[in-house]
Amino acid sequence: MYALAIDLGTTTLAASLLDRASGERLAFAGALNPQRSFGADVVSRLDAALGSVSLYGEMTALIRTGLRRLVQELCTSAGIAWGDVSHVAIAGNPAMQHILMGLELRSPAVPARLHGWNPSACRRSWLGRKRRSLCLPDARRLCRR
Repeated sequence: MYALAIDLGTTTLAASLLDRASGERLAFAGALNPQRSFGADVVSRLDAALGSVSLYGEMTALIRTGLRRLVQELCTSAGIAWGDVSHVAIAGNPAMQHILMGLELRSPAVPARLHGWNPSACRRSWLGRKRRSLCLPDARRLCRR
């Protein structure tokens, strides 16, 4: 079985496909965050998301699509089926994770679940079938080279 480690950055996305048995990195991919059209920084994106439900939905769809592309690229380059990926870890600041998961945003300063973080909320349909997944608030450089 395999695991996926994702760094959900405001500017860039990075992901590594790992062999869970050996810990070996099988593939690495990166891309620009597709939400950049909503602003270069997280505060601009939060402002856009809080100002419009439809923009918030568009931002969520963009980041999910971007991550799906990275996952497909990783699996293809390593010759691994997505169905063989059993674990996913996503690191990023809480605001970016809220947008990814489509969770309620209350203000630019304090996302709704910043206190009492709920890792099980990561189990969302955008990942496909249920996988063990964990969102790590602001755990930087999870899958940097």
